[in-house]
Formats: sequence, C-alpha cells, structure tokens
Amino acid sequence: MDDGRKITKDLFTPTLKYPRSQIAFKIAQSFRQTSSFNRSLEMSKAVELAVNQLFSPNSKKKEYMAKARQMMFNLRENESLRLQVANGIIEPRGLVRMSIEDLAGSQQQVQRKMKKLENWCFVIFVCFCFKGCEREGSEGES
Repeated sequence: MDDGRKITKDLFTPTLKYPRSQIAFKIAQSFRQTSSFNRSLEMSKAVELAVNQLFSPNSKKKEYMAKARQMMFNLRENESLRLQVANGIIEPRGLVRMSIEDLAGSQQQVQRKMKKLENWCFVIFVCFCFKGCEREGSEGES
C-alpha cells in the first residue's frame, strides 16, 4: 500500500537499539507491501518486541537473531500470513511461537505434505516388498 511515505531506519533508532532497530525496519518493509505506513510501523515494532520477549533476558543473541530472520523471511514471502498479522487475526505473540509448518505459505504446506506422503508410500512399498521376499524365501525352504 503506497501513500508516498517511506519507511526508513531512522524511524526506529530513537526507540530501539541496534540490532533491534534493524530487525523492526526490515519487518516494517514487509508489512509495507500490504499495510499503511502507520500500521506497518506499529506491527513491525510489535513483532520485534514479541521476538525479544520470547528470548529475553536469559537466552542467547543467536537464538533471537534466528527467530528474527525467520519472522522477516516468512512475513516477506507469505502474503496470507502478513495479512493475518496486520488484520489482527494472528497476534505477534502467537506469530513468534508458530511452527515452521504453520508459517509456510499454503503452496509450501501442500508440497511438504506431498513429500511426507511420498515418503510413507515408499516405506509401505519397501515393507511390502520385503515381506513378500521373506515369504518367498521361507516357502522354498520347506
């Protein structure tokens, strides 16, 4: 949604220290694709705060950064997820606790389910063949 205003890093530095300001800035850029300027700022700060609260104060910076990258990627790539967060259907505190499968777009979810199904079919096929071969070998010995 473009109303002419751009999101810049300066908007976050007065309230957030580095790297938190960088993360909020990148999340805001994702929201800017579908939300107003003010809503983008509001949601990006809320998501970053939820990530920060999930991993503070006793956790490692590495875990915080991994979760932040996961949020930035999924909000940028998954429009449905981004809209659900922007419209309040998914709250930031719930978003940061979602599994990788839940964060994925519907196309990715279908692909993952198909891959699991293929794997199960292969396992069943191998078991069936193994059992069949086992029976043939035991019948020949009698």
